[in-house]
Amino acid sequence: MREEAHLSPKKKSAAWPSAVRFGGAVEAVEAYFAARAGKILLICDGAEAALLAPAACSPRALCIVLDDGDALPLFTMSEGVGGVIAAGGSDVMRSARLFSRVMKLEPLLLPSDAALIGAVEGRGEVLIGGERRMLPLAVGEIVCDTERMRETLARAFGRLSLVRLSAFEEGVLARFGLAQASPLTQRALEAIADMGGGESVILASEKVRILEGEGLFCGEGYALLKEENVGELSVFRALLALYTAFFKYGRPRKDFVPDYRARADAAGAAYAVQCVPTAEEYAARALLLEKMRPVCCHELLALARETPRIMRTYRALGGTTPPPISGRMLAALPERAPHGLSALIRDFGLMEF
Repeated sequence: MREEAHLSPKKKSAAWPSAVRFGGAVEAVEAYFAARAGKILLICDGAEAALLAPAACSPRALCIVLDDGDALPLFTMSEGVGGVIAAGGSDVMRSARLFSRVMKLEPLLLPSDAALIGAVEGRGEVLIGGERRMLPLAVGEIVCDTERMRETLARAFGRLSLVRLSAFEEGVLARFGLAQASPLTQRALEAIADMGGGESVILASEKVRILEGEGLFCGEGYALLKEENVGELSVFRALLALYTAFFKYGRPRKDFVPDYRARADAAGAAYAVQCVPTAEEYAARALLLEKMRPVCCHELLALARETPRIMRTYRALGGTTPPPISGRMLAALPERAPHGLSALIRDFGLMEF
């Protein structure tokens, strides 16, 4: 069984090669121009257009603003291009890396988000001609200017904090035979063990994004992040409270069967992907739940003790107190994350609120 140390590792993570370097974005752009011949394609979203404006004045520059994130227009500008510079969010990062892979170029990436989503994964979902496809992406030189990223550091830290909840969720599902524990989870926990200042959050984000690309278990908290105006720390606290209430006080409602179809319709989810247990599976899980309670409560207590430190670091990075998750969002989570822990709680009749 998973021990408390697994959820809060004390060991420092081993040396990990990084593609990230820290420095000024303007200086990085100038050095990239100087080191390459031919045209340089500058790709950005509207928020980062000012950053690349000086470089756009070069006669060697080709410029495109990808506000809709579609990579298709890039391939109309490929003639004579000897380099790619991209500045912006995840869609810009993925589009530039796809173009660079096709053109066999090493791009300079200037991500605006400290979470580095789209900047480091080996494969990514790219919008091409209005259709999203999962495709391999080029490896780029990543330059992070912590001052430019300052406003995104707290949310990146909050997203990394969800790794701890995902580790707990994976462990529970594995004990129920609903998932397979992976060594990638321990590596992710080690990657986030020493987070503190801005640079450490960015480096931890790089490691976790790479592990996600390798198949790291991403818990149901990530489904909640897709909702509008939902903060990472709100997700952390809401799920920690839900899991704690379930393992401390939850008792299966043996004579109650959730209306799976009605719940799926209410959540706007497909009924076909919902996992409905048989009577035998339900009975076996109810017995196993009683055996698991002490261990799971112990692990959740360890997470609860970590929460004040997590909140202090979040605020030190500029984060503000996030609004709570609504009951409506939480009630619909089992249908939106049908393989998550909340779906198991629903099967016991305990998500009717």
